[in-house]
Amino acid sequence: MATITSITPTYGSFTGGTVLTFVGSGFQTGVTSLVVAFNGIPSTNVVVASDISMTAVVPALPAASEYNILVTTNLGVSNSVAFYAISVAELPSGNILL
Repeated sequence: MATITSITPTYGSFTGGTVLTFVGSGFQTGVTSLVVAFNGIPSTNVVVASDISMTAVVPALPAASEYNILVTTNLGVSNSVAFYAISVAELPSGNILL
């Protein structure tokens, strides 16, 4: 079963496109299927680099809000971590999300 230790960044635009880096375990060994979801909305372009690292692109989300991220594999469901989807007007000064 996958375990999420951290994600970077922890926030991004609710319109999607932010690339998240996941650190944890169980992303690769014995895994034949893997889905990253934000309150059930699947991520796009998930790339597993190793058993402890992967990236996923935040999908377009319905609103600026807190979303729980879960990683579901054929071996089970991970712990939940929070992602804060915000509007572009709320982005901290000097940060640009592409």
